[in-house]
Amino acid sequence: LFTEWVYNQIYNVTATSHRAFFRRYATPPLFHRGKEGVPTRPCDRGARWRWYSFTRYDLREHLHLAKMNDRFVLSVNGVMRTMVGNLEFESNVKFRHKSQDSFTICRVEERVYGKFGILYNGQCEFFKVGNPAVRLFGMKPKPTHVLNINATKKSDFEVRTYFNQHLEEFSEILILKKTLNLDLCKSIPYPTTDHNNVYAELSNGQHMIFEPTLELAENRNQRPSIDGGGKAVAVSDRVAYCANVERNFLNEHNCKLSSHDDACAPRGKVEGSVVLSSMILKTFYGLLNRPVYAVTGLRIGDDDSIGTPCTIGKKSRWQLVDTCTENVKPETSALLGTLLKVPGHGNPNFRDITLLPEEGACHWKDVDKRQLYVKADGQCYMNIHPDLFNVYDFTNWAELHPGGKDPILNPGNLGRHQLKFPDTHPMSRWQVYKEKLLYVGKLGDKVEFSDIPVGQLKSFKIAKEVGIYIPEPDGVNTLVCGSPNEVANNDLSIPRFFIRHGAQKEFLKNDEFSQQRKTIWTTIALNGKDQLRQRVAWALSQLFAISPSAVFPLNTEPFLAYYDIFVRHSFGSFRDILREVSHSPLMADMLSYHESKSSEYIWLKERTMQYADENFAREIMQLLTIGTVQLNMDGTHKIDNQGNVIPTYNNNDVEEYARVWTGFSRRGARGNIEGGDGDSNSIDPMKIRIEWRDHYPKMGLDGKYIGDGYPLCHDLPRDSFLRKGAKFKLL
Repeated sequence: LFTEWVYNQIYNVTATSHRAFFRRYATPPLFHRGKEGVPTRPCDRGARWRWYSFTRYDLREHLHLAKMNDRFVLSVNGVMRTMVGNLEFESNVKFRHKSQDSFTICRVEERVYGKFGILYNGQCEFFKVGNPAVRLFGMKPKPTHVLNINATKKSDFEVRTYFNQHLEEFSEILILKKTLNLDLCKSIPYPTTDHNNVYAELSNGQHMIFEPTLELAENRNQRPSIDGGGKAVAVSDRVAYCANVERNFLNEHNCKLSSHDDACAPRGKVEGSVVLSSMILKTFYGLLNRPVYAVTGLRIGDDDSIGTPCTIGKKSRWQLVDTCTENVKPETSALLGTLLKVPGHGNPNFRDITLLPEEGACHWKDVDKRQLYVKADGQCYMNIHPDLFNVYDFTNWAELHPGGKDPILNPGNLGRHQLKFPDTHPMSRWQVYKEKLLYVGKLGDKVEFSDIPVGQLKSFKIAKEVGIYIPEPDGVNTLVCGSPNEVANNDLSIPRFFIRHGAQKEFLKNDEFSQQRKTIWTTIALNGKDQLRQRVAWALSQLFAISPSAVFPLNTEPFLAYYDIFVRHSFGSFRDILREVSHSPLMADMLSYHESKSSEYIWLKERTMQYADENFAREIMQLLTIGTVQLNMDGTHKIDNQGNVIPTYNNNDVEEYARVWTGFSRRGARGNIEGGDGDSNSIDPMKIRIEWRDHYPKMGLDGKYIGDGYPLCHDLPRDSFLRKGAKFKLL
């Protein structure tokens, strides 16, 4: 019986995808259009309606009061929610107010008569009436869009009460079980940009507000969306991103040519560079609301940690000045002048040089000098602090700054592109705090767009602004591809899961997303029919572990997509697992090889010696595959002639394999998935950027170069591409 059970588990029981389970029940409110997709329509099957007037997304918004006869009209951002009688606080504090007053909402429980409070005299005061029910009686003028729903026709809708795990309370909503064919439905604008301007009146006299939710479409590997999500892009006025997945090794065998006119292609290419000028730094702030500045005020004479221009292996920075008098010996001038004349610096005002041992040494009297002046090719250069005029993104530092946000944000608000390091701060403070800043380049650098640090700055908005974005052609014959287990959400689903998007990311906390992941894992572990597969997947996940706290803790879908690697391959090939894990953006973040670049590329771009990141190269051998000690076939350690165990690799091997893991980069952002931040996604397998790759031979563990046995072009038979069995790939 046990053998039969195992056989049945392996060959006959369908795998339970964690990502698919999450997506089916992911029906988050969508109050603002976003890149993830479009909202439901008020009259469609699955449309959700609520009796309570206010939601948690009204927190910190302004509640407006207006007197109408003997009642008060309560509105948020100019949109009416309900009418109430007297407004009194639970605390018995006297509520003094006038018509047209507004107050900041500080507490909302999402149920009728749940807690509802405003900031009043510095305190969060709760109204006795609680979160009031929606009431339109006597409203003048009557709202434009009020649907009439027959409360006795239970086949049209159902009322569901569910436990909201995020708020730890019960909420009650009405869900349409079928589409309403009402004339008024046709007149309601879509998508509804203002989320509370559509109401319903039941035949029993109750009123409700429509709550739009995000529509997630089916876009699986085996069944990609036939238009790539083009319809959603069109109806959202191109706010929603195209859902079409870039072709990759997971989906390429199931991609299709679309026959739809509105089919959309994946995000286009960005080919070109940006100059870190004052204009572009101001654009970062104006377009992306991110304070990006060139740092000034760094004092070279007060910083003992930076070395001197004559220190071997230390980078020094030089600024072009109008006139100067050299203050070094001729030998030093000739040596440094030669380095300053090397072409390829790419910056008209600054040079960064590094003195290598084989290039010689300065005169001994100049070894400890700073702020040198040197002439090269008839031009004068002054030695400055190596970080002076560096460009950094200060967004995170604005939140951490001990003196508050204002000193960091004020220059941007005033239209400036520089931030001065205070004269009163010791330079040791700069060396500590600069690690918290995101380095972009130096003022005046011509930076390839691909080299801009991953995150919000690498934005398609910026690429379009500077004219280096090249869109892919859309329409008929667009190649559409899907993603594993990217199913549609169930419009009647209860309970509901949330995804991080738009305003929602401000109100859901890390532990709430963590609880979602735990709920999904526990539910499948207890109820899934593929028990053997789920146990093997769990064991594999402990081997290929990633830490949610280390990489994007505010997301759910990327982690579930990663976990699904082990669900899909529980009974498959270990090589396939290694391939998918190695291409996972989450693993690349966890073990720091995301956007690792070759030493040659860094040297040519920045004149700095920097080696490829070794983290993953070490861990994939030590933890994920061969371990640290060579083994016999019976699992015992191999011993050398001196009785010592034989290691599987050494540091030289780690350095060689680190060069293998260069060039990996995220794919562009797309719709129909949990968005997160920036213009990239954490679900689709990474791509390889050729220019970042280390192109030189790499020695393997067996003393042979990696790929030595792979046939070269001249090894193939003549005209092999015309022979029977030759394969061609659609470009």
